[in-house]
Formats: sequence, C-alpha cells, structure tokens
Amino acid sequence: MREGVLISVDGARLDGRIGLRPLGLYPRIGLIALGVALYVLSFPKAGIYGLAWFALVPLFAASRDLTPGQAFRHWFVFCFLVNILGFYWMAPITVPGFVISAILMALYTGLGGVVLALVRRRLPRVPYWVIAALAWGATEYVKSLGFYAFPWLAIGYSQARNLLAVQTASLFGVYGVSAAVIGFNALVAEAVDLLRRKDWRGALLPWGAAALGLVLVVHLGGLLALGEPAYPERPVRTAILQGGIPQDLKWAPYFGASGETYRIYEHQVERAIERAGSDNLDLVIWPESAATCYLEHSPRWYERVRGIVNRSGCRHLVGTQARDESRVGGAGRHFNAGLLLEPGGNEPLERYYKIHLVPFSETIPFGKDSEFLKGILEQASDFNFGWRTPLFEVIPGCGPTPLPRPDEPIPDDDSERPELTATLLPVPPLPQGPVLARFGLLICFESIYPEMGLAYTRQGADFLVVITNDAWFRQSAAPYQHAEVSILRAVESRVPLLRAANAGISMWVDPWGRACDETLLDTEDVILLEIPRPEGPTPYMFWGDALPIGELVAFAVLALYVVFEVHRRRKRKRGP
Repeated sequence: MREGVLISVDGARLDGRIGLRPLGLYPRIGLIALGVALYVLSFPKAGIYGLAWFALVPLFAASRDLTPGQAFRHWFVFCFLVNILGFYWMAPITVPGFVISAILMALYTGLGGVVLALVRRRLPRVPYWVIAALAWGATEYVKSLGFYAFPWLAIGYSQARNLLAVQTASLFGVYGVSAAVIGFNALVAEAVDLLRRKDWRGALLPWGAAALGLVLVVHLGGLLALGEPAYPERPVRTAILQGGIPQDLKWAPYFGASGETYRIYEHQVERAIERAGSDNLDLVIWPESAATCYLEHSPRWYERVRGIVNRSGCRHLVGTQARDESRVGGAGRHFNAGLLLEPGGNEPLERYYKIHLVPFSETIPFGKDSEFLKGILEQASDFNFGWRTPLFEVIPGCGPTPLPRPDEPIPDDDSERPELTATLLPVPPLPQGPVLARFGLLICFESIYPEMGLAYTRQGADFLVVITNDAWFRQSAAPYQHAEVSILRAVESRVPLLRAANAGISMWVDPWGRACDETLLDTEDVILLEIPRPEGPTPYMFWGDALPIGELVAFAVLALYVVFEVHRRRKRKRGP
C-alpha cells in the first residue's frame, strides 16, 4: 500500500476512484516541454497571453503523486528552462547574472515542488489543486524578496495586454493576477486527472465549473472596472524623448566627446515645442543615462543641457550619473540618477538615486573585494544604492524662450552652428506657480518591483515615470517584456505612467492599463501628451501584498506541519 493512498489487490483505490499507473518518464518529459513552451510563448515577443492560463497544467499533471526528489527535479527543470528561454537576452550582458538568476529562481520553485510532494503524502485529504496553487504562488512571491530579487517572469505579467484580467491588479497587485492564473491552472489540472480516470462528471463538477467560474469572475469584474481617463482643468503637458541612440554608439568615447547626444536631444526638444504650438510645455522627460557623464561634474555638458532647458521654458527630468564627493577619505559614491532641472536654475531642484541596482551589471553582489569577482567587476558598473524616494513637483511652464539671433549668418552645415548653452541663452528663474502634479521616478529595473510604485503613490504621487535604456538588448524580447511590466504599475494604483526609453519602447499608460503612443525600437521619436488625473486610491494601495504574503504563510504552515509529522512518526518508530 502506497503511503497516503489506499489501493486494493487489483489496483483499484479503496476511496472509489479508479487507480492509474503513474505517468512514464517520456510522457512526463513531454508534458514539461509543453508547459515550458506555453509559459514562454505567453510573454513577449510572442505575447499570446491566453496560453498562460494553461501553461502550468502540464507541470501539475506530470508532478502529481511523485516523491519529493522527483517533484524537485520536475519543478526545478521546468522553471530553469522557462528562465533560460524567457530571459535569454541577459546572457550577452552578464553571463554570471544570467546563470545565477536562472538557477536561483529555479531552486526556489524546486523547493516548492518538494513541499508539494511532502504535503500531498502526509495530508492526502487536502485537494491537490490547493497545494499546487499555493506552492507555485508562494515560491513566485519569494522571488521578489531579498537583495537578489528577480520576479521578472511572474506569470501575472503575462496578462499585461489582457485589459480585463489585468484590472485585478487594482485589488491585489500583480500577484493577485498571478493567483487567478495559477488557480485556474490548478483547477484544470484537477479536472484533467479525473478525465484520465474517465470520471467525466467529476471533472466537470466541481473542478471544471470552478475553473470556468474563476475566469468569468476575473474578466467580467475587469469589464465592470474599466473606465475612461479624466483630465484636470490644467493637465500637465509633457514631452517624452526617445533618442534612438544605438548602444555601441551611446557609450563610445568619440561619440560622447562630439556632443552629438545633446544635439539629438536639443532637436527633439525643438520638435516638442513646435508640436505643442501655443500650449506651453510643463515637463520634458529624458531617458535613463541620456547624459552619459557625471552631469553636475561635467561643466561643458551641464551648460549645454541647461541651455536646452532654458530654451523650453519648463522643467526637465534628465537621466544621468551622479557622484557624491562628500565622503571623507574616499573617492565618493556613484549613482545612477535622475535630476530635475528648471530654466534659470544653477542646481537641480531634486535628485533621485536608483535604489534597486541590477546584480552583476550595476553592482557586484557577495563582496566587491573578492579575488574571484575582480575580473567581473572590470566589466560592470560600480554604483552605490540610493536611499530616498522623493516626489518631483511640476509647475506650469512659461513658454519657450526665443533663440538668440547671431551677429553673423549661420552656415547651412549644422556642425558649425553655435551650441545652445545656458550662457548663450540666459533666462530668469521660472516663476513659481501652483504645483500641477507630483510624480515618482523608477529607473529601469526598478519598474518590476510593485513596492516601489506603492511607495510613491502612498506618498501622494499623481503619476509615475519610468526612464530606462533597453538598447543593451537590441531587438530581443527584453524591451517588450520590460514595457509590459510598467502596465501593472499603473493599474495597481490607478495612476498614469510615463515611460521614456533611449531606444524604445517609450509610451504612456492610462490608469486602467491602456498603453498609448507606443514607439518603435531603435527610432528617434517624441511623444506629446496631456497627463490624465489619477483614479485611485485602490484597495491594493491599502493592503499591499497581503494576498501573496498570506499564500506564503499558509504554505510555510503546511511545510512546518509536515516536518513536525515526519519527526513525530520517526520518534514513534524508534520507541521509548
């Protein structure tokens, strides 16, 4: 008799269900391969989000009633292959980060399979679908915790373009969307098991009906929740700049020394001014590291950028690098930063230093003094962690300042035109009008952390801004996956989100998750918009990640109970 399952001599289960032989090795391998394909194809570039609702069914079916060791191998291999195929684009940038991320995230999932198998054996009366859903949901949430958090392929993100299902994020965040998808998969897997046993009625009622009910509740609820963006009396008129500068040029020394970067952004600001017409701009957003230097410590380029800001007559958010030289006895600290500049100002009004740095790319984990990591350190940035989440304020712009008239005719050759600088175009300080809106800034990788968006909206942010440079990843799936992550941040707090990417995808997202004015990759472009008002607060802003935390606690309780039971039985066998 197998532990936890009562079987008679002829192989029929004593609980009335028809006994089946366990799946063989090759069918299980086929199921794992099928599940991996469905999971990966539900994310961009393919982006067939409907596949995610069935992607875990093969895994749950293949790992049913396995030993803990077998369950670990199945769940580990499944997640490892999903990682390898899902974020393959990381390998050319940081091989150590790619390998460690793929293995570490798969280890978390593999441990979930172990606990699933143990609980299944010790508590056979608990429905399999409940344990399986808790196992996947809890381990998915664990991947978002700690220094090496990397929740990139959380299954809830696959639904970013599913406008109805994504509305669940306003209740429970992205992990609420994940819970709905995981629960549906687990219920379908339960129904599939009964179909294998030729129990058609049992498959349809209750499991098939429950799965259908869940997907209907999610989508009909989303349909009822949808609304149209509303605009305040004086909306914030904003320009999003996309430089379209290839990565191999962006950081080339000769390209930086030529000043071509700033000519590109000056041209884009002129386009924005021309398109705005009589409507004054209030805010211009540059991408991450648009100024490829320590801007405040590079007088020539700082003067150049200030000249562009003075010309526009409004505040600019500029992505750059920053250096803090106040550290005593050292060379100072270095940051990936965003600076808020305004016309007529000598100093930035506000600074944000990136808090969540990319391991093995922007920072070296596990000790920078390690001999083993010295070679890696030479290929990676050496940024320090930020510590503040300030809100940036937007006030009405005063309109563009006319360009100075040169004493001599300007040649047709643009390379000989005088560079626009703060000295060439001095302006008085911007008149301090009413605050139109406040926004929070996320730099690149930070957009995958729900708690970052919550930190800003709970402080009163009216919208969120993401600046990024995805040109590292060229035409891979990364820019598409990264752009869709931002959609969840907008829906979670019902605030608009603006995204400026160096080479795309730039866009803005309304409070219900509709992506607008999306740009193409590797193009130079300008987006002009009037920012709608926020539609929050949302329930998710109040209780945050209570749902995935509850899943994790419940899963941990089951695991501890199983450990206790195993220990108690072993002690009983040994006797007094």
